[in-house]
Amino acid sequence: MSSSSSSDQQQRERQQQDYDSRENRARMKDQGRESRLSFRKFAEHRMRQDLKEEALEKCHPEVSKFAECAQEQGLLVIFKCNQFHKQVQECLAIHNSEQAWERYKLEHKDELEKRAKMGQPH
Repeated sequence: MSSSSSSDQQQRERQQQDYDSRENRARMKDQGRESRLSFRKFAEHRMRQDLKEEALEKCHPEVSKFAECAQEQGLLVIFKCNQFHKQVQECLAIHNSEQAWERYKLEHKDELEKRAKMGQPH
């Protein structure tokens, strides 16, 4: 009887080890998937920053006018430079909008995929 209970015990231990092994492999696979997703999110985040930089460059004349007004007006910037602030916001709304982001992603699709695969910012 003890040999059969011993073999039953060994069989249960092997089954538990097999289960643990499969579970560990599944966990590692999930972690790999998560890291790939995080690389893609990181790549998208970096590209979004690139788009914002481009938008600021395109809106440089408006930003410069607002900055000049703000420097001249000091604390009165809120009241005296409102028109320049609105111009900056309107320009950025065009060049940094959700539509601009979608267009940018399509135009830079290959770069996004490359960055996501490499897992690096550049």
